[in-house]
Amino acid sequence: MPDKYQRFKDGQLSPEDAETVASELIRRTIQNEYRQHWEQQLKTEHQVFRQSPATNSTKTISTRWRFLLAACLLALLVTVFFWPRQINPQQLANTYLQEAPFPNTLVSRGELATEEALRIQMADAYNLKQYDRVIELGERLNTEGVARSADLFFLGLGYLYQGEQVAPAIPHFQQVIQRSDQFAIESQWFIALAYVHNGQLAEAQTLVQKIVDQQQWPGEKAQTLLEQLKAMSD
Repeated sequence: MPDKYQRFKDGQLSPEDAETVASELIRRTIQNEYRQHWEQQLKTEHQVFRQSPATNSTKTISTRWRFLLAACLLALLVTVFFWPRQINPQQLANTYLQEAPFPNTLVSRGELATEEALRIQMADAYNLKQYDRVIELGERLNTEGVARSADLFFLGLGYLYQGEQVAPAIPHFQQVIQRSDQFAIESQWFIALAYVHNGQLAEAQTLVQKIVDQQQWPGEKAQTLLEQLKAMSD
Protein backbone atom coordinates (compact mmCIF):
# COMPACT_ATOMS: atom_id res chain seq x y z
CA MET A 1 0.00 0.00 0.00
CA PRO A 2 1.44 3.38 -0.95
CA ASP A 3 2.77 5.42 1.95
CA LYS A 4 0.15 8.15 1.51
CA TYR A 5 -2.69 5.65 2.04
CA GLN A 6 -1.10 4.31 5.23
CA ARG A 7 -0.56 7.87 6.49
CA PHE A 8 -4.17 8.65 5.61
CA LYS A 9 -5.39 5.58 7.49
CA ASP A 10 -3.29 6.62 10.52
CA GLY A 11 -4.69 10.18 10.40
CA GLN A 12 -1.29 11.76 9.71
CA LEU A 13 -2.25 13.84 6.65
CA SER A 14 -3.28 17.48 6.58
CA PRO A 15 -7.01 18.13 6.00
CA GLU A 16 -6.33 19.11 2.37
CA ASP A 17 -4.26 15.98 1.61
CA ALA A 18 -6.73 13.76 3.49
CA GLU A 19 -9.60 15.10 1.41
CA THR A 20 -7.62 14.44 -1.81
CA VAL A 21 -6.80 10.85 -0.85
CA ALA A 22 -10.38 10.17 0.29
CA SER A 23 -11.71 11.43 -3.04
CA GLU A 24 -9.27 9.17 -4.91
CA LEU A 25 -10.32 6.14 -2.87
CA ILE A 26 -13.99 6.85 -3.38
CA ARG A 27 -13.45 7.26 -7.13
CA ARG A 28 -11.55 3.97 -7.36
CA THR A 29 -14.18 2.13 -5.34
CA ILE A 30 -16.98 3.45 -7.53
CA GLN A 31 -15.07 2.42 -10.68
CA ASN A 32 -14.51 -1.07 -9.26
CA GLU A 33 -18.17 -1.49 -8.30
CA TYR A 34 -19.25 -0.17 -11.71
CA ARG A 35 -16.98 -2.68 -13.49
CA GLN A 36 -18.28 -5.58 -11.39
CA HIS A 37 -21.86 -4.59 -12.09
CA TRP A 38 -21.40 -4.72 -15.86
CA GLU A 39 -19.42 -7.95 -15.72
CA GLN A 40 -22.34 -9.53 -13.87
CA GLN A 41 -24.80 -8.01 -16.33
CA LEU A 42 -22.91 -9.42 -19.36
CA LYS A 43 -22.56 -12.79 -17.69
CA THR A 44 -26.27 -13.04 -16.84
CA GLU A 45 -27.83 -11.70 -20.03
CA HIS A 46 -25.27 -12.56 -22.71
CA GLN A 47 -23.19 -15.37 -21.19
CA VAL A 48 -20.06 -13.28 -21.70
CA PHE A 49 -17.36 -14.17 -19.21
CA ARG A 50 -14.25 -12.21 -18.34
CA GLN A 51 -11.27 -14.50 -18.15
CA SER A 52 -9.61 -14.04 -14.80
CA PRO A 53 -7.08 -16.33 -13.20
CA ALA A 54 -8.18 -15.38 -9.71
CA THR A 55 -11.92 -14.79 -9.34
CA ASN A 56 -11.85 -15.04 -5.60
CA SER A 57 -9.02 -12.53 -5.51
CA THR A 58 -11.27 -9.86 -7.03
CA LYS A 59 -13.83 -10.34 -4.30
CA THR A 60 -11.12 -10.23 -1.67
CA ILE A 61 -9.66 -7.01 -3.08
CA SER A 62 -13.12 -5.44 -3.30
CA THR A 63 -13.80 -6.34 0.32
CA ARG A 64 -10.46 -4.92 1.39
CA TRP A 65 -11.16 -1.69 -0.43
CA ARG A 66 -14.51 -1.39 1.31
CA PHE A 67 -12.91 -1.76 4.71
CA LEU A 68 -10.12 0.60 3.75
CA LEU A 69 -12.59 3.18 2.44
CA ALA A 70 -14.61 2.98 5.66
CA ALA A 71 -11.44 3.52 7.69
CA CYS A 72 -10.41 6.41 5.43
CA LEU A 73 -13.77 8.13 5.69
CA LEU A 74 -13.70 7.76 9.47
CA ALA A 75 -10.21 9.25 9.60
CA LEU A 76 -11.35 12.12 7.37
CA LEU A 77 -14.30 12.90 9.64
CA VAL A 78 -12.06 12.86 12.71
CA THR A 79 -9.57 15.15 10.95
CA VAL A 80 -12.21 17.64 9.83
CA PHE A 81 -14.07 17.86 13.11
CA PHE A 82 -11.18 17.67 15.57
CA TRP A 83 -8.36 19.44 13.70
CA PRO A 84 -7.14 22.20 16.06
CA ARG A 85 -8.21 25.70 15.07
CA GLN A 86 -6.40 28.81 16.23
CA ILE A 87 -8.73 31.70 17.03
CA ASN A 88 -7.41 35.22 16.57
CA PRO A 89 -8.61 37.46 19.44
CA GLN A 90 -9.39 40.36 17.09
CA GLN A 91 -11.44 38.06 14.87
CA LEU A 92 -13.32 36.80 17.91
CA ALA A 93 -14.13 40.36 19.02
CA ASN A 94 -15.16 41.34 15.49
CA THR A 95 -17.55 38.38 15.39
CA TYR A 96 -19.63 40.19 17.98
CA LEU A 97 -18.93 43.74 16.82
CA GLN A 98 -19.91 43.00 13.21
CA GLU A 99 -23.45 42.26 14.23
CA ALA A 100 -26.02 45.05 13.90
CA PRO A 101 -24.57 48.08 15.75
CA PHE A 102 -26.11 48.96 19.10
CA PRO A 103 -29.06 51.23 18.22
CA ASN A 104 -28.94 54.94 18.99
CA THR A 105 -32.44 56.30 19.48
CA LEU A 106 -31.39 59.39 21.39
CA VAL A 107 -31.76 61.92 18.57
CA SER A 108 -33.45 64.98 20.03
CA ARG A 109 -35.06 67.73 17.99
CA GLY A 110 -35.43 70.20 20.84
CA GLU A 111 -33.27 73.25 21.36
CA LEU A 112 -30.45 73.60 18.87
CA ALA A 113 -27.88 75.06 21.23
CA THR A 114 -24.30 74.21 20.33
CA GLU A 115 -24.17 71.30 22.79
CA GLU A 116 -27.46 69.83 21.60
CA ALA A 117 -26.59 70.37 17.97
CA LEU A 118 -23.40 68.34 18.48
CA ARG A 119 -25.43 65.51 19.99
CA ILE A 120 -27.82 65.46 17.05
CA GLN A 121 -24.96 65.45 14.57
CA MET A 122 -23.22 62.71 16.55
CA ALA A 123 -26.35 60.54 16.61
CA ASP A 124 -26.93 61.06 12.89
CA ALA A 125 -23.31 60.14 12.12
CA TYR A 126 -23.56 57.03 14.29
CA ASN A 127 -26.70 55.84 12.53
CA LEU A 128 -24.92 56.36 9.20
CA LYS A 129 -21.92 54.35 10.52
CA GLN A 130 -19.65 57.37 10.11
CA TYR A 131 -17.60 56.44 13.13
CA ASP A 132 -14.73 58.86 12.53
CA ARG A 133 -17.27 61.67 12.72
CA VAL A 134 -18.80 60.13 15.87
CA ILE A 135 -15.38 60.15 17.53
CA GLU A 136 -14.71 63.74 16.48
CA LEU A 137 -18.01 65.05 17.85
CA GLY A 138 -17.96 62.88 20.98
CA GLU A 139 -14.44 63.94 21.91
CA ARG A 140 -15.47 67.55 21.43
CA LEU A 141 -18.35 67.12 23.89
CA ASN A 142 -16.02 65.35 26.30
CA THR A 143 -13.29 68.03 26.02
CA GLU A 144 -15.82 70.76 26.68
CA GLY A 145 -16.92 68.93 29.83
CA VAL A 146 -20.54 68.57 28.78
CA ALA A 147 -20.57 64.89 27.77
CA ARG A 148 -23.42 62.90 29.26
CA SER A 149 -23.26 59.17 29.95
CA ALA A 150 -24.96 58.46 26.64
CA ASP A 151 -22.43 60.64 24.81
CA LEU A 152 -19.52 58.77 26.38
CA PHE A 153 -21.15 55.42 25.67
CA PHE A 154 -21.64 56.07 21.96
CA LEU A 155 -18.21 57.68 21.77
CA GLY A 156 -16.78 54.40 23.06
CA LEU A 157 -18.83 52.49 20.49
CA GLY A 158 -17.47 54.79 17.80
CA TYR A 159 -13.93 53.65 18.63
CA LEU A 160 -14.98 50.00 18.79
CA TYR A 161 -16.85 49.94 15.51
CA GLN A 162 -14.18 51.95 13.73
CA GLY A 163 -11.82 49.14 14.68
CA GLU A 164 -8.50 50.92 14.21
CA GLN A 165 -7.90 51.95 17.83
CA VAL A 166 -10.20 50.34 20.35
CA ALA A 167 -8.15 51.08 23.50
CA PRO A 168 -9.50 54.69 23.81
CA ALA A 169 -13.00 53.24 24.10
CA ILE A 170 -12.29 51.62 27.46
CA PRO A 171 -11.96 54.75 29.66
CA HIS A 172 -15.14 56.20 28.16
CA PHE A 173 -17.09 53.06 29.04
CA GLN A 174 -15.50 53.06 32.49
CA GLN A 175 -16.73 56.61 33.08
CA VAL A 176 -20.25 55.47 32.24
CA ILE A 177 -19.99 52.60 34.75
CA GLN A 178 -18.63 54.92 37.46
CA ARG A 179 -21.61 57.18 37.04
CA SER A 180 -23.95 54.18 37.52
CA ASP A 181 -26.11 55.86 34.94
CA GLN A 182 -27.69 54.96 31.64
CA PHE A 183 -25.80 52.26 29.65
CA ALA A 184 -23.68 51.18 32.66
CA ILE A 185 -24.58 47.49 32.19
CA GLU A 186 -24.03 47.60 28.44
CA SER A 187 -20.65 49.28 28.95
CA GLN A 188 -19.29 46.23 30.79
CA TRP A 189 -19.94 44.03 27.75
CA PHE A 190 -18.27 46.41 25.34
CA ILE A 191 -15.24 46.82 27.62
CA ALA A 192 -14.90 43.04 27.53
CA LEU A 193 -15.00 43.08 23.72
CA ALA A 194 -12.36 45.82 23.68
CA TYR A 195 -10.16 43.64 25.93
CA VAL A 196 -10.61 40.68 23.59
CA HIS A 197 -9.76 42.84 20.57
CA ASN A 198 -6.57 43.99 22.30
CA GLY A 199 -5.60 40.43 23.24
CA GLN A 200 -6.18 41.08 26.97
CA LEU A 201 -7.95 37.74 27.33
CA ALA A 202 -7.53 37.35 31.11
CA GLU A 203 -9.14 40.74 31.77
CA ALA A 204 -11.90 39.96 29.29
CA GLN A 205 -12.63 36.57 30.86
CA THR A 206 -12.86 38.10 34.36
CA LEU A 207 -15.34 40.72 33.20
CA VAL A 208 -17.46 38.33 31.14
CA GLN A 209 -17.54 35.89 34.06
CA LYS A 210 -18.97 38.70 36.19
CA ILE A 211 -21.62 39.44 33.56
CA VAL A 212 -22.61 35.76 33.44
CA ASP A 213 -22.65 35.37 37.23
CA GLN A 214 -24.91 38.40 37.59
CA GLN A 215 -27.09 37.23 34.68
CA GLN A 216 -26.77 40.59 32.99
CA TRP A 217 -27.12 41.69 29.37
CA PRO A 218 -26.41 40.23 26.82
CA GLY A 219 -27.25 36.90 28.48
CA GLU A 220 -26.52 33.81 26.37
CA LYS A 221 -24.12 35.73 24.16
CA ALA A 222 -21.93 36.44 27.20
CA GLN A 223 -22.01 32.74 28.15
CA THR A 224 -20.87 31.80 24.63
CA LEU A 225 -17.99 34.28 24.72
CA LEU A 226 -16.96 33.03 28.16
CA GLU A 227 -16.72 29.45 26.87
CA GLN A 228 -14.67 30.62 23.89
CA LEU A 229 -12.27 32.53 26.14
CA LYS A 230 -11.84 29.54 28.42
CA ALA A 231 -11.05 27.35 25.42
CA MET A 232 -8.43 29.82 24.23
CA SER A 233 -6.75 29.90 27.62
CA ASP A 234 -6.45 26.10 27.89
